[in-house]
Amino acid sequence: MRNTAKFLLKLVFLLTLALPWLNHHLHKANASSNDTDRIALLKFREAMAMDPYGVFESWNRSIHVCNWLGVTCSRRHQRVTSLFLTGRKLVGHLSPYIGNLSFLVSINLENNSLSGEIPATIGNLFRLQELNFANNTITGGIPRSLTNCTQLRALNLSTNNIAGKIPVDIDSLMQLEVFRINSNNITGEIPASMGNLSFLNYFAARFNNLEGNIPCELGRSNRLSIVGLTYNLLSGILPPSFLNLSAITIMTISYNRLYGSLPGSFGSTLPNLQVFANSGNNFSGPIPSSLSNASQLYAVSFSYNNFVGSVPNLARSQALWALDVQGNNLGNNSANDLEFLTPLANCSNLVKLYVQKNNFGGSFPESAANLSAKLNQFYAGDNHITGLIPQGLENLVSLSALDLSNNLFTGEIPSNLGMFPNLQILYLGRNELSGTIPSSIGNLTQLFELNISYNNLTGTIPSSITSITRLNSFDASQNRLSGNIAPEILRMSSLSKILDLSGNLLSGPLHSDVGQLRGLGTIRISDNNLTGEIPRAIGDCRSLEFLYLQGNSFQGNIPPTLASLKGLQRLDLSRNNLTGGIPPSLQAIPFLQYFNISFNPLEGEVPTQGVFANASAVSFSASNKLCGGIPEFHLPNCSKAKTNKGKISYKLKLTVIIVCVLAVLLSASGILILYMMRRSKSKNKPTTVSDTLKHLLKVSYQDLYKATEGFSSENLVGSGSFGFVYKGILDELGRKIAVKVLNLQQKGVSKSLLAECNVLRNVQHRNLVSVLTYCSSLDYKGHEFKALVFEFMPNGSLERWLHKNVDNNSGSHQYHVATSLSLSQRLNIAIDVAQLYIISMI
Repeated sequence: MRNTAKFLLKLVFLLTLALPWLNHHLHKANASSNDTDRIALLKFREAMAMDPYGVFESWNRSIHVCNWLGVTCSRRHQRVTSLFLTGRKLVGHLSPYIGNLSFLVSINLENNSLSGEIPATIGNLFRLQELNFANNTITGGIPRSLTNCTQLRALNLSTNNIAGKIPVDIDSLMQLEVFRINSNNITGEIPASMGNLSFLNYFAARFNNLEGNIPCELGRSNRLSIVGLTYNLLSGILPPSFLNLSAITIMTISYNRLYGSLPGSFGSTLPNLQVFANSGNNFSGPIPSSLSNASQLYAVSFSYNNFVGSVPNLARSQALWALDVQGNNLGNNSANDLEFLTPLANCSNLVKLYVQKNNFGGSFPESAANLSAKLNQFYAGDNHITGLIPQGLENLVSLSALDLSNNLFTGEIPSNLGMFPNLQILYLGRNELSGTIPSSIGNLTQLFELNISYNNLTGTIPSSITSITRLNSFDASQNRLSGNIAPEILRMSSLSKILDLSGNLLSGPLHSDVGQLRGLGTIRISDNNLTGEIPRAIGDCRSLEFLYLQGNSFQGNIPPTLASLKGLQRLDLSRNNLTGGIPPSLQAIPFLQYFNISFNPLEGEVPTQGVFANASAVSFSASNKLCGGIPEFHLPNCSKAKTNKGKISYKLKLTVIIVCVLAVLLSASGILILYMMRRSKSKNKPTTVSDTLKHLLKVSYQDLYKATEGFSSENLVGSGSFGFVYKGILDELGRKIAVKVLNLQQKGVSKSLLAECNVLRNVQHRNLVSVLTYCSSLDYKGHEFKALVFEFMPNGSLERWLHKNVDNNSGSHQYHVATSLSLSQRLNIAIDVAQLYIISMI
């Protein structure tokens, strides 16, 4: 015992003597280790090109390395264990010296502008547990040396430019819990070895180029809770083992190439499911009814697949925030298709409901009024929903978007739709709504977009609509609205996208206040009954890209102020009564790609630059007095037209004289016959158009509309003072026809029709085209419509044979006119004309 005590006393004595020496050398060793970390960090700083926040001002010799900004050291060894420099806007690259920080446990350089590759020396950090380089511009691949960091628990490389594949030996990171590589250029397949990561909880690889199947081995990661694989190139079916991971709370697999059907037990095997996003794949079959067992559902999307059947009852999912089933084949166009809306009344947190673009039929159940008062967006367009728009929708006071378009709704627009204080989008277009636009619509003061097009609405546009001071898009096209376009509407400076009032019965002039729509991109007021001149003030609409004024009765000149619309891309002024010439300044509109001035009595020279240099971009149909332009227009030369005006060739003079002499002689010789025959027929001669046409087969407007393909410009073959002539094929007669559509607004057209009918009825001649039938009806807009139907003459009119310089540019059908006619041929034509004149008088 004494010996032991003596030994211990000697040992303590020796240690006491040695302690100063040990302290000196330990301090020297620590100082050497600190120097290694300090040098590594200084090299890291040298690799930075920009430090806008002055992070590195504290990184100097006067301050201990453990007190540098963003640096944390261990207490015992005073070694750097953490480097935390997030959101400092650092610009530079990662120095390979970072691998010398051998005690480093955590690196977080998120939200900077670091570039270059991840250095391979990162694999030297065997103590590393967290690595976060997210939101930089790092390139290269995931270094394989990273798999040496076997203590790594969280790896975040999201939102960079990293390419290559996920390392096959990723399972070396046995402690890995979080693996995030979103928004990169990662390719290849998901390694099956990832199924060996038994601690993996978070796997996110969205927005990459991963391909192949989802490996069934991933189903072994029974702690996996969050899976994000949206926007990749993955294919195949969902492995059953993957769908049996009961810990899954969030699964997003949208926009891949996955297919197959979901198992019937889907909602039972994933009892903790909160978010399921499966949009934009090729899944088919029904949505499993077991989804109702997933009582924790928060957001679910099955949109844009091929699902059929009904939507499951989700009454138990009281936390449901969003339901998206749009773009499928759900429903059977039957009365009970929308019954799933009733149990959704239990989902008091429902904010977004998307059921558009399906086969849902029937009417809205009354219970739709009991949906969540928090419902913000309700899209039900593009279905087959019938009946009235439910009155109870006024309870959905939080609605900001309501889409009921492209259905079969009837009745009037409910006046209580004006009771949505937060409504910003209202789509009611393409239904069968009737009645007037309720004035209460002006109460929707927050409205951005209003679409009520393609209905049967009548009356005027209520002045209250001007109370919607935020309205940037208003589409009321293809209705039966009447009255003037109120100047107040044209003063709505908020309109910036589109004002579409086309296809109505609007009348009166276009007020000059249209110039106040300076921020508007599209004006479409075509196919109405607007009159007067096109206001010059329209040139003040400097943001216009599309201007459609066709199919009205505008007159006067084309305003040269249109050249001020520098962003204009398409301009259609066709089917009006515009006169004068085409302003040369229009050729200076830089972005104009399409210009249609057809069916206007314009004259003068056509410009040759800008849009007029492209024959396929300009249409001059039935504008026969225009000249010049590029050769592809086939218009007469303006200089020749002026030079030859009033001049008649010697042969033409001779022809005229002969025709006149023959006409007088033949008229004198037949006057007696005329007198006798007219007296005998005067009692029976028809005095009205209807009497004259009684003996002809009558056809409908629909027949002629179909025969001429909707009176398309491609079938237009000519025009005159009383109307236009179209070619077509009439099923009733089984032959080619020419349809003369009369302009009933032209003075004297009824008398002209009567005279023409009498001649064509009573005169039989080999050179006179015969009338086959006629039409007296209403067109699709309720306007009076009259037309004569002739046998189609493929060689064109007599005028084009007599005048070789007259080209036909009135449509896509062009005649091949003979270069000239001999004097004898012209004389024969003159004699035939005289004969027809005499016979027509009988």
